[in-house]
Amino acid sequence: MLTLKLFKQKLFFLIPVLIFIITGIVFLFLFPKDVIHITQNGWYSPAMDIFFKYVTLLGDGIAFLLVAVVFTFIKWRYLLGLIIVSLLTLLSTALLKNVIYKGEPRPVKFFEDRYELRLVDGVEVHQLNSFPSGHTTSAFACWGFVALVSRMGLVQFLMFIIAALVGYSRIYLSQHFLEDVVAGAFLGTLIAMVSYLLTLRFKKEWHDRRLTLKRKLRE
Repeated sequence: MLTLKLFKQKLFFLIPVLIFIITGIVFLFLFPKDVIHITQNGWYSPAMDIFFKYVTLLGDGIAFLLVAVVFTFIKWRYLLGLIIVSLLTLLSTALLKNVIYKGEPRPVKFFEDRYELRLVDGVEVHQLNSFPSGHTTSAFACWGFVALVSRMGLVQFLMFIIAALVGYSRIYLSQHFLEDVVAGAFLGTLIAMVSYLLTLRFKKEWHDRRLTLKRKLRE
């Protein structure tokens, strides 16, 4: 019941996420992942190279740090929730990438001696532990949590756009396949929802307080 109520309140984030994931699954069902990647690899421009080279950083640890700083001035409840998001993201991606799917080849390794991918200058491309996309998981978890905290539909949708751009950047930069990004989007959104629901159970008075900067009054 609580999950259904949450879904209704956060439609501007959750509906686009659902469409994003379903669209990715449909493409994966219709076409092999190598065909999808090679096709996408042919869509590029110098401007897109620069844009996605930097937008992908919004799925890095710096994103959590920036959001954490903002949350300290809003509610401690949300900061605690973000810590939960961070821990679940770290543990789940580490387990999947380094244990369950350890050694899964990334595009550069997969296409080695088969197809020469176009790569973006200045981007260090990894070769193994492809599934799922850690940056995509982090983006949908971090920015998804922000969306769930917000009551504004515009903010919720903007958070989806940021997360989706990070996901696409991983494919554009040939760091991941579409299947890695779709899995990351699902996992990250799940982490965001679980973490948000846990924050609703925090009942202490100080949970709804925030960091305040007091100025000394001049006499």
